[in-house]
Amino acid sequence: SSSSGAVKDDHLHVLAIDAKSGKQLWKREFWATGRCFHHPTMANATPTPASDGKRIFAFYSSNDLVCLDLDGNLLWYRGLAHDYPKAGNDVGMSSSPLVVGDTVVVQVENQGDSFAAGIDTATGETRWRVERPAQANWASPAALRGKDGKQLVLLQSAKGLSAHDPLTGEQKWKYDAGCSIIPSPTTLGSRIYLAANGLTVLEAEAGATTANIAWDSNKLAGENASPV
Repeated sequence: SSSSGAVKDDHLHVLAIDAKSGKQLWKREFWATGRCFHHPTMANATPTPASDGKRIFAFYSSNDLVCLDLDGNLLWYRGLAHDYPKAGNDVGMSSSPLVVGDTVVVQVENQGDSFAAGIDTATGETRWRVERPAQANWASPAALRGKDGKQLVLLQSAKGLSAHDPLTGEQKWKYDAGCSIIPSPTTLGSRIYLAANGLTVLEAEAGATTANIAWDSNKLAGENASPV
């Protein structure tokens, strides 16, 4: 997704590019319904779009969530700032959407209406909404996927990392720690790489009710970059 304009990007674009030829296949444009103002070094389209292979989910700093099919036809549109008008910050939002099964998860954490929500991928209806710490946060949600098919949604904030059921939003466990609010957590198997105390590695199966520290190192501080 990309955006036009300088500090107020109220036009939302989604472009499809052929991976082999670089040819533009289609382009769609929408009007933003939420707060479009942001820092000059950011953009309304800072979040990265996600897909479940059937649909495309483009999320913007204005907290507009657009769902298109693979041909660019609009399936549904959610103006989350219309529902929660205090959502947003003066610098700009950057959290990217995450698809987990039939749910697309958005993390809208800020000083006003701060929450995370699970949206039905097919209908655009809200499956769940959980309140989050009322402070700016630019981290994106991550998925912890188990070998048995179980999945958890990981939400990082300055106060720690919490794991939630993707269908209900129910919190399964929380790891209390002072985490960074810009880099996002990364998962590999049952391990979670978290920007806390430099780098903290947690061990947790997708069906577990607790997370344990595998190791940590305060010399591996990645600053604003997410571990990969």
